[in-house]
Amino acid sequence: MVKIKFENDDQIGGMGGPFVSNLFINKVKIRNKYLSDHYVISENQNYYLFSTYLPNTKNIIKFKLFGFIPWRTNWFCFKILVYSVKENLFYLQNECQNYLFIESKKDESIFYYKAFHNGIDEYFSKISFNLVNFSKYTFEELSEKTNIT
Repeated sequence: MVKIKFENDDQIGGMGGPFVSNLFINKVKIRNKYLSDHYVISENQNYYLFSTYLPNTKNIIKFKLFGFIPWRTNWFCFKILVYSVKENLFYLQNECQNYLFIESKKDESIFYYKAFHNGIDEYFSKISFNLVNFSKYTFEELSEKTNIT
């Protein structure tokens, strides 16, 4: 059984969200931040999918020089992270998206919205789950080597 825990919510972008958190899988902290309390389990329970947040620091630093940080959507970089339970491996999407809300994984397709919520058809998309679109990582490569009790 996989144990998932989100901790230390932090708002990004202002205006009440979205919120990102630290992610722990089986008590091990995973690198980066993740869309708070949002993950999807595949129907066969072999895969757990998360929305990884990576700030676009290049754009943030440019505006910090002027003493303010205006709202800019191109500061966000979200990627799909897939944890394979059977393999004990991670697969990280290669391309960034400004917004991401994962809906489901069926067969070799991942369905998601290019938004922070579901329900708007024009933002609905899918990606093939393969080594062209995703890079493979071991648990050790993505962990912060920090166990919690």
